[in-house]
Amino acid sequence: MALRTQESLQRLFEASRLRQEKKKRLQEQKYKNAQESTKKALAKQQSKKQEKTPQKGWKQQITAIYNTKYIERFADDDDLYTSREELEQAMPHNINWTLWDELVNKTKKDLKE
Repeated sequence: MALRTQESLQRLFEASRLRQEKKKRLQEQKYKNAQESTKKALAKQQSKKQEKTPQKGWKQQITAIYNTKYIERFADDDDLYTSREELEQAMPHNINWTLWDELVNKTKKDLKE
């Protein structure tokens, strides 16, 4: 085996590094392509499902999304309580009514001043 000079070793190492970098880039590219093809396949599958969904199903799905805790919607007049008695009948144990009265009286007093 022949002895190599410092320069030939440097060139050999550089060539080896370039091959490794190229191999790594190709692996990363394959991984990205696999991710993209998976995303496209899922999107295509989802669009097929949506095409098959009947119109009535869409309305139910939209209503389910619309009535979540993250989306604020305007309440109808039928959904609102118009008096304290209605609210007290609907939720007798869910509200601390003595605290309610104190806060209402305090607020009225603050508003008068």
